[in-house]
Amino acid sequence: MSKFYNITLNNKPILKDWSVSGNVHTGVDLSSENVYSYSDGVVLVVGKEDNHYCVTIQYDVFNLLRYNHLASVDVGAGQVVQGGSIIGKADGFVHFEWATREQNNSKWAVRIGCQTYWKQNPNDIPVPTPIPEVVITTATDVELSHGK
Repeated sequence: MSKFYNITLNNKPILKDWSVSGNVHTGVDLSSENVYSYSDGVVLVVGKEDNHYCVTIQYDVFNLLRYNHLASVDVGAGQVVQGGSIIGKADGFVHFEWATREQNNSKWAVRIGCQTYWKQNPNDIPVPTPIPEVVITTATDVELSHGK
């Protein structure tokens, strides 16, 4: 089973919590400089949103986290990351979102490739099921094996 890590290394309070009433906020904002991977996973997408970077990492077959409001990134799409490894540097704070393949009454869909994920309250993140071992043979050829 994978270990799970804090995505920041400080004990500062939450700047802005999940809220689905009034001003909707579908993530959690934490004061941070460096941002770390929650667990072992695969980077699905690295992109830019409103002059900040966004990194999406899949942790198992149903769960992914999106790390937003990054000033710089230290990972690339397709990269296997270890839990606790640095993803990038936040621009004052990191906004992170949890999304699952199950809707669970969520109204906020996120499309990643041909899959639909649904934003969930990050305060309710369960311990994920480990993903299959990933073997990258070329930049365009990714083979999944189910471990040994």
